[in-house]
Amino acid sequence: MEQTENTASWNERQREARPNAVTVGLAVALAVCAALLALVGLTEPDGLAQRMLFLAALVLTTGDVLDGAGLARRDTARIRDAHAWVFAFYMGSFWVVGVALLMHPAAFVPAVWLPAAVVFGLIMGLTPLGGGRKASSTRYDLEFPRTDTPGGRLMYFGWPFVYLAVVAGLWAFPPDDGWQPDYVMFQAVFLMGLVPLYGPRRDLPALWFGGWPKIAGMGLLVLALAAF
Repeated sequence: MEQTENTASWNERQREARPNAVTVGLAVALAVCAALLALVGLTEPDGLAQRMLFLAALVLTTGDVLDGAGLARRDTARIRDAHAWVFAFYMGSFWVVGVALLMHPAAFVPAVWLPAAVVFGLIMGLTPLGGGRKASSTRYDLEFPRTDTPGGRLMYFGWPFVYLAVVAGLWAFPPDDGWQPDYVMFQAVFLMGLVPLYGPRRDLPALWFGGWPKIAGMGLLVLALAAF
């Protein structure tokens, strides 16, 4: 009897933690479309196919980062809430990197889009409007956040500053012959998804929710660099 109850409980937890079908469908469709673009547009002069691969990778690799920051953020969105500021940072960063990848490079004007990203991030992080960005708590191990240890707390709250320093440094101080455009894009996407607050629930297979988006996104990043 007890074994039957445990099995039923396990099955129920699996159903609760299953990723939203619409979210998974959109992510898979985006990845497939990006891969098709890469296959048919390897010689695209403005790098459209490569940018779409980076965009798909951005969606897949940062999902748990955005979800974790949104779950930790208080619904009251107080200015003193450090998690609200982290959420604001990631929302603004995700938005501006996504816009940069969607637009033709010549049309992206940092002086216009960077302030817009700051405003967007602050609205989402410090006002009730950002409360809609909530993930199902059953998908993540909320009992063991990264901030439980001093080192993890320092890494989580310090990572936005590291990200800004690296990406801004690459953009502001290029070498004499300049960076390859795909190198800066790679770093902007890759670094954003490295430090989520929560890992996947430990009573579920890691690949069921926590692992496959990261693996797929990293694969698309490698494809974007290798195919062009």
